[in-house]
Amino acid sequence: MTDKLREEAKRVLREGIAEMVIGWAEGSAEFKTTPFFAFTEEDCDRLVWNTACVNNLAKYLTDYPKEKKIALCVKPCDSASVNVLIAENKVLRENIYVIGLACGGVIDPIKAADAGTCELSDATAKYACLHCVHDKPEVADIVLGEAERKLTPAGEDMPPFEERRKYWEKEFDKCVRCYACRQVCPNCYCEQCFADRTDPKWTSRKPTAGESWMFHAVRVMHMAGRCVGCGECERVCPKSIPVEKLSREMAKYVKDIYDYTAGMGEKPLLGTYKDEDYDAGVHEE
Repeated sequence: MTDKLREEAKRVLREGIAEMVIGWAEGSAEFKTTPFFAFTEEDCDRLVWNTACVNNLAKYLTDYPKEKKIALCVKPCDSASVNVLIAENKVLRENIYVIGLACGGVIDPIKAADAGTCELSDATAKYACLHCVHDKPEVADIVLGEAERKLTPAGEDMPPFEERRKYWEKEFDKCVRCYACRQVCPNCYCEQCFADRTDPKWTSRKPTAGESWMFHAVRVMHMAGRCVGCGECERVCPKSIPVEKLSREMAKYVKDIYDYTAGMGEKPLLGTYKDEDYDAGVHEE
């Protein structure tokens, strides 16, 4: 599969389809890869595809002008992130060449290191992969390889409604407000976050439970219809706060109420709103 990826990347650069290819290269440890930017055919020989290709590379698309032609390597969840950016007019579809990779899941580097293996299993898989049902990207110009999902689908593990506030208060009390969850998210692309504003000032810099609650609550609302469940936010959290769990609950509400799944539509969520959504009971508490 790595050989096929390298061949395709070289062809894309050779034929002028893109100016660079964003993919993964070997990392500093056995259980890690690192984002890699290939500008020449020689660079492409460093590209890899394996179970440690965790990063959602769609994060880098908004770092460049829309006019720049970029080839991007994507897993199924990554391709959904690309679709969100296209729908919200952050990137131009005609300037993004999407190299899709069939994926049965990727590892959590920490779990894999503890287990001493990069082999994918329920015990080593990235938590988001246990909730994923896709093995091929929805949006791609080419899809390489075949994959079979062998992971056991995870069930819903949210606490009962009446216990949720206490549950999240306990989790958010651990938050140090490093904003790693925000920084790694491909679809959290505001040039200035509300949490960084000083006029008006929404939150203080002090990492108290109350301030953290506000940040995470506002962020999950902001990501409604944008979060594709790639799990990058939870992977990079230094305090292991299950922030993806909160996002999944929001995604469930969005699906139930608006019949909308992030990354699967041609319009953003708010662009699909209809008056009957309100009449159907969305306004009810």
